[in-house]
Amino acid sequence: MEQVEAFVKDYDCTKYNFLPKFVKRRVDALKKLQLEHIEIQYNYHQRLQELEIEFDKLYQPLYEKRAKIISGEHEPTDEECQLPPNIDHDEFNGDQENNAEDKFLPLIPAAQEESFKSKVKGVPGFWLGCLVSTYNFSDSIEEHDRPVLRYLNDIKLSYSQTDENLIYKLDFHFDENPFFTNSVLTKTYFLKKKPDEKNILSYEGFEVYKSEGCEIKWNPGKDVTVVSRIVKQKNKTTGQIREKRKEIETDSFFFFFKTMKIPENQDEIDEELGSMMSIDFELGEIIRQSIIPKAQLYYAGYLMDEDDDEDDDDDDDDDLDDESDEESDQSDEDSEIESSEDDSLANNSCKEKHGKKF
Repeated sequence: MEQVEAFVKDYDCTKYNFLPKFVKRRVDALKKLQLEHIEIQYNYHQRLQELEIEFDKLYQPLYEKRAKIISGEHEPTDEECQLPPNIDHDEFNGDQENNAEDKFLPLIPAAQEESFKSKVKGVPGFWLGCLVSTYNFSDSIEEHDRPVLRYLNDIKLSYSQTDENLIYKLDFHFDENPFFTNSVLTKTYFLKKKPDEKNILSYEGFEVYKSEGCEIKWNPGKDVTVVSRIVKQKNKTTGQIREKRKEIETDSFFFFFKTMKIPENQDEIDEELGSMMSIDFELGEIIRQSIIPKAQLYYAGYLMDEDDDEDDDDDDDDDLDDESDEESDQSDEDSEIESSEDDSLANNSCKEKHGKKF
């Protein structure tokens, strides 16, 4: 009896492999309880998603009216513009001065507002303003992206399902523009509904496992994802130097619509690709769960994903980046000889940078 009491008191319960078989047997019973818990958890997430899809249909009339106001198709009445008295108008609209600057909307003198009213339709650049006000997207929207995104007139969400997957699609609707011929750019995300049979105990709910973008049909010379450069190439055999115009990838928001090649075997996903996938999946969830339902709050500056203090902390890093960019520009001016291998390295470097964003 004393030996039993000593065992219970002194044995190392933190090391499962050293437990006696009869204790491990009881732990197996606990694991089986966990499997039953996971089955209930799966049903919970299934019901939760059904509710989300059901209520998404109720939101649609609001989104349609929002789109009409933004486009200028509907001019809101005084009653529609009247906020409840318990809403602080200034707080609800955030920092108007900064918003006007960020969205390239010049402040109109009060005396001229009436004359502008009939000429300016809806809310110009609404979705551009919304995206640049969102921390997760603001860094990925380059200056050359802004003129394109000014044609973005709506972002819509739709759902579909199979036995295995929940699928949601993000449709970016564009007005006719000089940059590409697509009227809609799409990004589709696939969520695995059921637990992975090989790793069932790690189940935590529906999980995004892949995404698909779309082909952007750029008009000639209008592709903002590439820059055209004249590079000098040296023939390794003859030593002769020739000039060649080459398109090189550059940072752009529109890489968001590029489909990543994901191996079917999850074990083949390396750390870099895994990081890019995680960022991409997170961005899709932000658009689905935050930007679409709360676009007007982001546009008005009422919502920000990160505190301004964090941006201030990054100022020193930005200065270093600027110095690095200046050195890079000087290198370009010197017209250094670039081999094909050098171009490949440049492209890889660009992709790594995109990976941090998308």
